[in-house]
Amino acid sequence: MKRVFILFLLGVWVWQGMATAGPARLYTLDDCLKSGRERSGRAANARRSEQSAAAGVKEARAEALPHLDLNGRYTRIDEVPSFDIGEGPIEVGTENNYGVSAGLSQLLYNGGQVRAALRAAKAYRDFAGEARRTADASLDRDICLAFYGVQLAEAETMVENESVQQLRRLVSRSEAQLSQRIIPEFELLSSRVRLANALPRQIAASNHLEVARETLRTLAYLEEGDYAIQGSLTCGQEALGLDQFLAKAMAGRAEIAQMEAQVRLRREDVKVAEAAYKPTLRAFGNYQGANSSTYSPMQTEWEWHWTAGVTAEWAFADGGRRAAVTLQKRLALESAETELRELRRAVTLEVRQAFLGLKHAEEAIRVASETEALAVKGLALASVRHEQGISTYLEFTETNLALSTARLQMLQALHTYCVARVQVRYAAGLPVKEDKDEKEPVAQ
Repeated sequence: MKRVFILFLLGVWVWQGMATAGPARLYTLDDCLKSGRERSGRAANARRSEQSAAAGVKEARAEALPHLDLNGRYTRIDEVPSFDIGEGPIEVGTENNYGVSAGLSQLLYNGGQVRAALRAAKAYRDFAGEARRTADASLDRDICLAFYGVQLAEAETMVENESVQQLRRLVSRSEAQLSQRIIPEFELLSSRVRLANALPRQIAASNHLEVARETLRTLAYLEEGDYAIQGSLTCGQEALGLDQFLAKAMAGRAEIAQMEAQVRLRREDVKVAEAAYKPTLRAFGNYQGANSSTYSPMQTEWEWHWTAGVTAEWAFADGGRRAAVTLQKRLALESAETELRELRRAVTLEVRQAFLGLKHAEEAIRVASETEALAVKGLALASVRHEQGISTYLEFTETNLALSTARLQMLQALHTYCVARVQVRYAAGLPVKEDKDEKEPVAQ
């Protein structure tokens, strides 16, 4: 009785959990991309770097603008100085002393250093912007690949589950036929062996699906709890050719634009270092006032004074420091130019490899489509033969499983094509997923 009561409570608890649990949240590919962009720490840090670089441009520009400084001072002395001329001591100054000043300075010339620094800051801003675009593109690529991976894993799990169910029915049917001595024991053993071989594949497919789902959840920052994805395993038909992909990669790949900004930055660094050999001219003006003790100890009123002028600085010898700095900047420029050339070669290779993968995926879809059509015909013939008593139920079951396998291969070919398309678009610096591309899906 106690065991029955415990089972009853457990059933009530399970029922309440099922009643309170909401439906699984549904996500499309666009939902996953949006969630990843909004919540990704990598994307957020890239945006912060871009904003910091924009602030650096303002900092560099400030060097060419007038600088105004205001200062105030207060000093108290322990004893006021005094002197005696025979008529008693005469104090010079006061215990409390005050002063204020305002200074205005303007850079007139420094060999183009400010202009070069400003251009360098703008180049770094472009560099940070392209870094943010690179982070967004790689995140979109990873989310798309993970989304397609979940779709394929779901299809694989469904096929393996159907295969196991069919084999279980075959075992049950074989057991019944053996009891009636319709079939030999060998056929029952064969059906059990087929079932035993299918179970590990079912377990592996289920595990693969769970891993794929967690991968997508992590990359897209999906909410905790159960979720489902919406959409079929299809993607747009790619119409661009290899030459077009290569041209777009050279013009629009974020990594290349980022490295080009790096070269501009290094070039301006050289100009900044070379400007150190030239003089610096600066105009200044000051207006200051203080109580009497500062300017004329015998006065009691505040006095005001102003000064203005031009300063010039020109370092003729510094022990070779400027030459060493300039050499370092020039070597850094040459290294950046070399890296840019190598990057363009690497991107060209990446585009070519991705394009070949896309073409091979198209061929795989054609072959899988033909195989699926043959499997459909084979199942139709097997059904007729089984109904007429010409073939065994085992032959019909194997033909049905062959059709399931052919359909799975078709889904795998579609998955390969979608992955290849994402890779080639990413390599070319194109959006990995566009709504207009969905108008012409790859035929299944």
